Amino acid sequence: MFVLLSLYSVPVAMVLHGLVQLTANGSRCFILRSHIITEINLYYFAGSLVALITFTLISFAPEKAYVLIMLGLFPNLMKLALKFWHLDIRNKNSAISAGFMMTSLQLLAGVSGPALDVFYQNSKLSRFEIVANKALSQTISHLFKCIFYISLVSINNHFPSWLLGVAAILAIMGTRVGTTILANWNEISFTRYTNKLITGVSFICIIQGVYLLAV
Repeated sequence: MFVLLSLYSVPVAMVLHGLVQLTANGSRCFILRSHIITEINLYYFAGSLVALITFTLISFAPEKAYVLIMLGLFPNLMKLALKFWHLDIRNKNSAISAGFMMTSLQLLAGVSGPALDVFYQNSKLSRFEIVANKALSQTISHLFKCIFYISLVSINNHFPSWLLGVAAILAIMGTRVGTTILANWNEISFTRYTNKLITGVSFICIIQGVYLLAV
């Protein structure tokens, strides 16, 4: 998403990123389908639907700089929230809240993966269950993002369709490789790597957003 925002307008970047991520997360869901917990994602879907309806009614589309800053700040704000609230994706209210907040973040910033991790830190799920259910949740949010932004842009006018196809294929290949790597990780290393990745990406997004506001 960070790269796409550097190259295209917000609506174009949102749709392109959403389509590629639908392919990547959809394939991940299929590969890890035995680890999916239906109840979690039904509640998540309900929260996501409320977010989509809300944003459709207010017809809000954010500026690129604010998108990047929100993308960088949100995971850290959610970590802070953990000190005051017990967030667990297995809980009905937490799952609905996750659906609403993550889809809202998708519509505002285009990405919500790092923030979604916060809802899984207290879940006691295995790394396979975390990745599988995050993939399905992300598929839902990216689908709603595409639905929201698709009416604002014509893909053929801004982006070669063949390149979108190549990106989708690479996303599937990356998902396959990532699943293989996941199988060779232990739970502690997985959690440590995830936290470092969230911190690094968040910092880069904030810097880029502040830069765009300054120029």
